[in-house]
Amino acid sequence: MEVRIARIEPPRSPRALQRSQPPLGSSYLEDGKELVVPTDTSLPIALLDESIIPSDGHPPPSFLAGVGPAPRIQRQFHFGVPSFDPPNLSLFTSSSSRKHLTGPLPRATFLPGRLLLIDETQRQHLSQFNFTRTINDKYLEELLAEHPDQPFVHSVVQALRHNRFKPEHDGSFHHNFIQQMVDEEVQKGWISSGTGTPLPGVTASGLNDRINRSLCPATYDTIIDFIRLLCWHRFSNAKGSLLGQDAVLWKLDVSSAFKILVMSERWQAMQGIAIKRRLEDGSTVTWYHIKWRGVFGCWAMPFLWTRFMSLLMWAAHCWYRIEHPLAYMDDTFGIDLVGDLVPFAHDGATYEIPAQQAVMARLWGNLWIPFKLAADKAPFGCRVTITGIDCNLDEFTVSLLHSTVTKLAAAIEPFLKTPDRHPTLRRWQQMAGWLSWALNVVPQARPYITPLYHKIRGKVNSDTGVPINKDMMEALMQVAVLIAWGPALDLASPSLTRWSLANADLVIYTDACLQNANDTGAGLGFWFATAGGTRRHFYCRPQRTYLRIQFAKLLTIIRALDIATDPIHSYGPFRRVLVRTNSAPAVYTLDSGAVHNTDFMPLRTLTLACCCRSVSSYVASIDDLL
Repeated sequence: MEVRIARIEPPRSPRALQRSQPPLGSSYLEDGKELVVPTDTSLPIALLDESIIPSDGHPPPSFLAGVGPAPRIQRQFHFGVPSFDPPNLSLFTSSSSRKHLTGPLPRATFLPGRLLLIDETQRQHLSQFNFTRTINDKYLEELLAEHPDQPFVHSVVQALRHNRFKPEHDGSFHHNFIQQMVDEEVQKGWISSGTGTPLPGVTASGLNDRINRSLCPATYDTIIDFIRLLCWHRFSNAKGSLLGQDAVLWKLDVSSAFKILVMSERWQAMQGIAIKRRLEDGSTVTWYHIKWRGVFGCWAMPFLWTRFMSLLMWAAHCWYRIEHPLAYMDDTFGIDLVGDLVPFAHDGATYEIPAQQAVMARLWGNLWIPFKLAADKAPFGCRVTITGIDCNLDEFTVSLLHSTVTKLAAAIEPFLKTPDRHPTLRRWQQMAGWLSWALNVVPQARPYITPLYHKIRGKVNSDTGVPINKDMMEALMQVAVLIAWGPALDLASPSLTRWSLANADLVIYTDACLQNANDTGAGLGFWFATAGGTRRHFYCRPQRTYLRIQFAKLLTIIRALDIATDPIHSYGPFRRVLVRTNSAPAVYTLDSGAVHNTDFMPLRTLTLACCCRSVSSYVASIDDLL
């Protein structure tokens, strides 16, 4: 079910004042120092005589400032009608759209004295540097001859052919593990054989020294892009779904992705590493190596790799006729609508794989890009794991893998039990990243994660401890529950498609006053109007006066939603619910998913009440009716 809150009349926006709050997700509201529990017992609702009929029709919507046709909290999950909202190929368009032409890759700069030293070292120790061609750059250049951004194409081809790429990275692990990994990479030709003394001009700098992260934006095709593609194939054809029983999902991984990119001869000098090598007699000696290829952990590598992949997606679309090529880092994926299996010879074996997957594999092979067709590297079928998310074509759902849920729960528990309850900012950021990724398929958990970002806002020192308070403990525990027990995301749900007032199954009008006609306290009132023309009218006189009118208005909305969405009352089921109110704060809170209460409104309870009922929120506004 989807709920939208529409405004009737915007009151003066009061200044929100921060105050101490009850634990996140509490079942009670605060009105000053008084607690209010919005239940049938404390706030009994009376059903009025059906003869009281309001005027027919609904006024047209008009939006509050900053509020659009899709809520900020759920904007990425609100798609237009598929026939008007075609698939979005983020990576493909990032380099081919004439609105976003980026020009050549950025170049690294060195001081003249440093350049002389590096050049002299390379002449004297040529074997310690490597300039191997890893890509069929001539064929790639032919494929990209008509690409709209030729300066960018030229810079990539020249980097593959002559100049190489320019990021850097360093790390530290257990000595034996380092020695083993270094030996393996020497055998693969990824790093130099090493020397017993450091080479002049070669440095072992920090992980991301001399790299400006803001200048390294990376573009990916995400699960949201894949969902849009699935919906496009299922709903856009008036004659029926294109996702027939033969359609299959497929994925193809690039092997050792970053290692394909050889660093520039000068930047290799920035990638020196020193390790303690254990000799047979048990003694250790320092040995110096140079990393030749791209490495994980460097801010610049995702940028360089996705720039490179954007060109390959253009070639896959324009020359290999893959209509909607998608890629997330080293994973390419898509839908084969026909599902015919074709033979494909690779590494001395013949595989039966979907035709579209075979086309992508042929492109990789022609470009010398390494890949494997093992079942875990090139899966296909009606149920495939893509970007770590379980995509089920038969059920038309996406969900987190059980193993992923287990890992997330296992990560949350030690985080909350950190000694002194002060995890470092780095661990907070890691947790925020993991949970944000989980929101791809558990959007109802977003309000619980908002406090985490508020907690680390403005902090920059990664090693500084950030305290965990009760609100954060409650929020993360609720996130764990929602992730573990929440249903799979149904891609056919109406909450994923934008809808208008005319599509609402139920319209709820709400209002409140601090003093009713009987002078017994506040009055809460609302009425339902269903798409079939049925109207029901409700009121509540709680026999008390509240301190703030905005509190009373929000309390009315919460009770109205409780009545409308509770299966016990049997007023539904409703697939789309529109709530109309003259409370601007209520509109804004459900638009943003705000979970921070103010002195005027218990915003937290309204937001979480919608999420607990698996109700996705949408916010709009209308002119005054009352």
